[in-house]
Amino acid sequence: MNHKESFIKADIYIADMDRQYYCDHHLRLGRYPGETDEQLMLRLLTFVLFAHKELKFTPFQGTHQEAHLLQVNDLEEIENWIVIGQPSEKQLRRACQKSPHVAIVTENDKAGLQWWEKEQHRMAHFSNLDVVRIHGEHLQNLAAMCSRNMKLQINILDGEILVHDHNSVVMVRPEVLLRTHAVQAA
Repeated sequence: MNHKESFIKADIYIADMDRQYYCDHHLRLGRYPGETDEQLMLRLLTFVLFAHKELKFTPFQGTHQEAHLLQVNDLEEIENWIVIGQPSEKQLRRACQKSPHVAIVTENDKAGLQWWEKEQHRMAHFSNLDVVRIHGEHLQNLAAMCSRNMKLQINILDGEILVHDHNSVVMVRPEVLLRTHAVQAA
């Protein structure tokens, strides 16, 4: 993929039988400087995991100080704060104070594994935090689907995600490391 292109359009059709959420989303994702196809697909997959009609990508800040995705209700109250990567305990504390639900989605790479080993015992005291890990081979398979204009059918059942494009199907099974809160669909 040509990384000089700055925006990706993704039409995703989600059938999430686990949460009874069925909706079409027409997304326009900005590609961060130096972002790989795997990283972009991790952002898209994170959206899918927590899909809601009010869930939005936030502007890129260059740090993990803010959420990558936010769900805000009509009263401008944050309902869902989602971070991709490995936030610090201070960042998590701030997020957990601002939102009734916080989720972290991390990769199963060396940095993600080291972060989880170091931080997992500290996360037990957060009552509104979920942590999910996505394995690298799943992201590599999803990266093969990455294009400037994607049309993806997503089916979720029993925690397994099937991603279909016009050429192939990829199965992703996120690993739940910590679950303290059940995400409700709209």
